[in-house]
Amino acid sequence: MVESERFDERDLSPTGLIPGKKAKLAEGAAREIERLFDEEMRESGSRRYAWIFPTHIQSKHIPEKAHYELEFFLPKGCYATNVVELLRGYREA
Repeated sequence: MVESERFDERDLSPTGLIPGKKAKLAEGAAREIERLFDEEMRESGSRRYAWIFPTHIQSKHIPEKAHYELEFFLPKGCYATNVVELLRGYREA
């Protein structure tokens, strides 16, 4: 299976380091970059997915209130604000 297929199947995804002793270390070039944070690895840590895959997406427009409701489920460690900012086209200056 090629990497793009593995990504589509959610078997492969880039992650970001949350430094700590429980964090799984990267390999290759990514390890060289993350080596800068080795001193911070004394605390508990983990990795967070760089991609967010919302599921159970539902939306509803309520015209009389001029509201739009959006519901979705995110995996542990993901932030709904990231999804909403992406939908709004938010860009940090």
